[in-house]
Amino acid sequence: MADPAKGRFFIIALVRLVGIALILIALMIDYKEISAPIEVAYVLAGLGILVMFGGTRYLARKWRSGGGCH
Repeated sequence: MADPAKGRFFIIALVRLVGIALILIALMIDYKEISAPIEVAYVLAGLGILVMFGGTRYLARKWRSGGGCH
């Protein structure tokens, strides 16, 4: 990609999608679609929320300060 902002936008969107996927897997465990202990669902849901909000904030802050994506 010629424009670094486009690449950064897509990476942030991908991080959000990963967070949503983790939350959906946690819900599937909760609704017994996937056989796993409920504690795993709690951990996955927490990680999903952390990735979705914390990961995107971290990347935005890193790139705003001129860190780049090397």
